[in-house]
Amino acid sequence: MALKDKNKEELEQYSHNDLTYEILKERKMRMTTAEIFREICDLLGYSEDYYLESIADYYTALNLDKRFKLVDEKEWDLRENYPNDKEDEIDEEEDEEEIEGTLEEDIDDALDEEEDDEMEDFDDEGEEEEDELSELTIISEDELEE
Repeated sequence: MALKDKNKEELEQYSHNDLTYEILKERKMRMTTAEIFREICDLLGYSEDYYLESIADYYTALNLDKRFKLVDEKEWDLRENYPNDKEDEIDEEEDEEEIEGTLEEDIDDALDEEEDDEMEDFDDEGEEEEDELSELTIISEDELEE
C-alpha cells in the first residue's frame, strides 16, 4: 500500500527514517533532504514552523542511518541500490579501526591517569610522614628517666 493511501494515524506509527525509506522505495529516485522532509511533513500535516525547526535533526538522523546513502553530497538514495559500493566498505573498515584506536587510546590514557593519581597519593603520604617526623625530637634514656 502506498504511503498516500494510508491515513494519518497509520503514518504516525512510522519514524521519519522509516517514512524516508518508504518514500525513496516508492519514488525510485534520489531526493534532497528538503524534498523528502517536505513530503514527510505534508503527509503528517506538520506546520512550516515544525519543518524549519526539525530539518537539521532530520538530516542528522539520515546520516546515522545506514539504510541511506548521500549521493553527490546533496541527494539521498537507498544504500541497497549500491550493492558493489567498495567506498562504503572501506569507510566502514576505517571507521571501525578509528573507533578501536580511539578506544585503546582512551583506555591507555585512563590507566596512565590512574597510575599518576596513585603515585601522587603515595608521594603525598610520604611527605606527610616526613613532616610529622621532623617535629619529633630524640631524647636519651637519661632524659627519659628524669
